[in-house]
Amino acid sequence: MNDDETLKLVESLQQEVAYLRGRVNTLESNQQLNQIEGLPNTWLLSHSYLKRAFGVYGLSLVAGLIISIPFLCLYALLILALAVSGNLP
Repeated sequence: MNDDETLKLVESLQQEVAYLRGRVNTLESNQQLNQIEGLPNTWLLSHSYLKRAFGVYGLSLVAGLIISIPFLCLYALLILALAVSGNLP
């Protein structure tokens, strides 16, 4: 290897080191901001206990409402049918 080739190799390695340092800095800043890619931004993954608690409560409340809507419709239809037929006291 002559000096020209060695110099080019050193320069390319320095560029690669600079690129890798930039990537490491970006990854470290993302980790500090807790912006993990692929995970949703939800209160269930928060570090705060209160946020997690309210997140669980809110999800269970919405799930309960979604599950109860068909039953409420059936009860309303049953009461309407009984009222129309005159069997309601």
